[in-house]
Amino acid sequence: MNISYSEFLEKVKDKLSWVADEVDFVYPYSTIDGLYKNCKVTYHSWTAGFYGGIMWYMYRLTKDDKYKKTGKASGDNVDRVLKEFIEISHDLGFQFLCTAVAENIIDGDETAKNRAIRAATLLAGRFNPVAKYIRAWDDNPYIDGDVSKKGYAIIDCMMNLPLLYWASNETEDPRFRQIANIHADTVIKHFIRPDGSSNHIVDFDSETGDVVATPAGQGYAVGSAWTRGQAWAIYGFAMAYHYTGKQEYLDTAKRVAGYFIDHMNEEYIPIDFAQPKEPAYQDTSAAAICACGLLEIMKYVSGDEKEFYGKCVDRLMNILYNNCDFTKDDQAILQNCSGMYHCGQDNIHIPLIYGDFYLLEALIRLNGGDVLFYTED
Repeated sequence: MNISYSEFLEKVKDKLSWVADEVDFVYPYSTIDGLYKNCKVTYHSWTAGFYGGIMWYMYRLTKDDKYKKTGKASGDNVDRVLKEFIEISHDLGFQFLCTAVAENIIDGDETAKNRAIRAATLLAGRFNPVAKYIRAWDDNPYIDGDVSKKGYAIIDCMMNLPLLYWASNETEDPRFRQIANIHADTVIKHFIRPDGSSNHIVDFDSETGDVVATPAGQGYAVGSAWTRGQAWAIYGFAMAYHYTGKQEYLDTAKRVAGYFIDHMNEEYIPIDFAQPKEPAYQDTSAAAICACGLLEIMKYVSGDEKEFYGKCVDRLMNILYNNCDFTKDDQAILQNCSGMYHCGQDNIHIPLIYGDFYLLEALIRLNGGDVLFYTED
């Protein structure tokens, strides 16, 4: 990468300024033929909050009201999930941290705060107190379509836990925090392997908490290491440490990070670290999320350890820069993201809105800013 992080951020901001003028709807997912409008998604998608989150980041950076307007509109639309109770899942964190929580923190909106607390209450309601996990999905056809999902917990949920931690602080109700901690402890016990790799899915007996299976999910195979899942674990446990100060969470984040770093190369991040060499599928979104997670870890370490993680971030950001489109040929910035390994070519090497979100977040961190949905203590 031949430019500074400040120059990198300016290039991203310039592109997003143009995108904000072009895109007047509030929940894009990917682009088709360069346009978000050609990719049909709905307000109840798990990714529905990320565009609004980008707009709130841009408003905080620029104070330009065009971003605030779109950020508010995005939050209002995602709020329909609560009103209509459609496709409620553990992804309430992704949906409402980036919209309602951000709006409350940045703009002081009490209505936004109330709907975020309601979302946190629904997320807490997915907690199984006997088996000690937050249920990921209701039954759906997308992954393991013929299997009941009542026992499914997934690694992605680590990045939804901050909604519970935030709600616990706002309401002074420890139950939100307690549920988040119990789920995180279950993840350490049953998801994170001795070598630092992670299962994507653990299927529990919902009555006893016994492990029934560990399906491949979005990774290459049972027992492999889906890179975006690794990144969710790194960032999620680092955030859990931020909110709790529990050393085991930071140690787990570092252990998973060690596995990720040991298996990454200089050119690209694969969809799964255990995938075949050919075809060389990649997922740049995993690189962006991992960079954010390592930057969070760096807040709590010093000396040689901090320098080591910093060099790893530099490697990841170089990969990301080499996969950015700063032209007006495509409304997305980060290219070559992938949803999952076994999903067909229409979900391999495409832009994904959360790729741009975490790319922007990493650059904001690298330029001295903090995360959208929390303020520094």
